[in-house]
Amino acid sequence: MKGTLAALAKLNQSYRNYKTKLNALICIGIVGFTPQVFSDDYSTHFVGVADSSIQNIGRVILEEICFTQKLQCDIEMLPAPRAERSMREGQVNGEIMRVWRYGEDNPDFIRVPTSYYAVKTAFFTRKDSLLKLADTADITELNVGVLTGVKHTQNLGLDPKKVFYSSTTEKMMELLIKKRVDVVIASYIDGMATIKKMNADNLMVQKASIKSQPVYVYIHPNSKELAPIIDNTIKMLTKTGKLRVMIADAEQNGFN
Repeated sequence: MKGTLAALAKLNQSYRNYKTKLNALICIGIVGFTPQVFSDDYSTHFVGVADSSIQNIGRVILEEICFTQKLQCDIEMLPAPRAERSMREGQVNGEIMRVWRYGEDNPDFIRVPTSYYAVKTAFFTRKDSLLKLADTADITELNVGVLTGVKHTQNLGLDPKKVFYSSTTEKMMELLIKKRVDVVIASYIDGMATIKKMNADNLMVQKASIKSQPVYVYIHPNSKELAPIIDNTIKMLTKTGKLRVMIADAEQNGFN
């Protein structure tokens, strides 16, 4: 009997030793394993502002971010008001490119901390108008064309009766050609690309720009886990120099 009990005690001790070693190996495996944040079939739906060369830059960059993180990324380009509305209604994961003010107007949205581009806002006029514009004070008495729903052209203290809204940059330039407006306010990239596309030789950009504003990716609160992933990827692309190359290529394509 004593021999049997001794054998059982020895067997239990061997089992306990084995279990201890097994748990140690499991812990080592867990510490050394970095799980993939998203599965390969994780899909995201973003929106951007349609008919905009500068938004296309944002689209290129976000597509690269999605590819890097193995995300299935669908980017839908919509008129600015529809894009904003789809975010407010929680129909999408985020927006690809908006200025700081966009976050102030929509405090529930999550602004990815690192900016990845800057939008330069400029004045566009007809060459035959002979206007020389230095800042917004010079256009207070003029009829001005701006894009509907685009934040960087809003809140400039203009007389609402003299502001004409259009859904696309091309439509704004048409108003300028037809002398319905005296000046168009748009991003430098969009304005120059549109003038080239339209072969509008009688239009020009004024030398003085209004200002340059950083732009950000915005995330809907329902998809908050995406914010640090996108932020870290932007930082990585910046550090490696790949972001600068991507922007240069996208800007070049915007004029072709």
